Parts: sequence; structure tokens; C-alpha cells
Amino acid sequence: MKNIKGLIIQLRMEFLEERIGVDSIKGFLSLLAPPVQEILRSPVLPSSGYSFSILRELDEKLPQVIDMPMENLFREIGNYSAPKIVDRYFYNYVENRQPAKFLEQFQRLYPILWGFGSVQIFSAEEEPGYFAQFFYEQDIHKPYCWFMQNVLMRSLTLVGGQAVHLIEKECDAENGDKCWYHIQWKEG
Repeated sequence: MKNIKGLIIQLRMEFLEERIGVDSIKGFLSLLAPPVQEILRSPVLPSSGYSFSILRELDEKLPQVIDMPMENLFREIGNYSAPKIVDRYFYNYVENRQPAKFLEQFQRLYPILWGFGSVQIFSAEEEPGYFAQFFYEQDIHKPYCWFMQNVLMRSLTLVGGQAVHLIEKECDAENGDKCWYHIQWKEG
């Protein structure tokens, strides 16, 4: 099982804590396998690698404690996570309002911040906008795709993009070879 950086797991747990409260976290942890419980009871370090299976298990159990449609839940988690990621790692792009430059830097930092798979971002010659292609060495789950889509869209809004639009062209979680998105926005 490949690793993902603790940053992503940490943001899931922060979202959960805000939604259900600190006192309810213990009940949520009891839904998880004992090894996962042990890991999550310790501090999750943003730069450390954790098995992607931990994130998958978290994502499978979250709908049991947060009552909303699964797609809406994971898109909301993406919207919640994006400002925290942008504020920590991409703040200069917020100040300079440069969505295209943000995407270039996102491509460079993705392996460091996520540690899971790879991304290629390039301009779309035949269409306005950019393409983002995420490649993973293992199967991912659809909630992770919804999360990533909204991380990208919300981040682009934070760095100056307006009317950000993302079209999914291919999905690894739905038997594709990669997650492939066409992204467009209006300059702000």
C-alpha cells in the first residue's frame, strides 16, 4: 500500500472534529480498525507518510457520523482543506492573484505535500484552460476524487480565479488510467 502525507489525514480529522465535536471523536475512532485507531490517537505529522489505506478507511466511515450525501461530504472536505493548504504553502499566489502560476507550483509541490501519485498540469491547446492529470500506483476511491476536485477548484478561487469550472474527463476510481480534469476560470 502506498503512502500519503499526514497533512491530508490531519485535515480530514480537523474537519471531522469541527463537524462532530471533540467529544464525539472517540466514538468515531471506535468504528475504525484497531491499528488505525492507534495511529489516529497519536499526533498525525503533516510531513510523515501514512498508508493510503488509513485515508480510505476514514473516508468509508465518515458518512456514518456525518449525515449528508457522500459526494457533497467529500466536496465539502475539499472546500474546507483548500484554504488551509493554500495558506500554509501557496500564500504568495493569493497575494499576487496568479492562478496559472499557482498550478505550476502545485505540480511541483504535489509530490512533497501529498506524497501519493504524481500530477501533470499543462495548458490545453485545443481548448482554453488547463488539464490536470493525476496518476496513482494503486486504486483510489471516488470520494478521494471529489475531494481533490474541490481542493483544486477552491484553491484556484483563493488565488484569483473566478467562475472556476472543472470537467472530469477520466477517473481512476471508475476504471480509468488516471484522473484527468479540464479546468477553466476567468481572471479576477
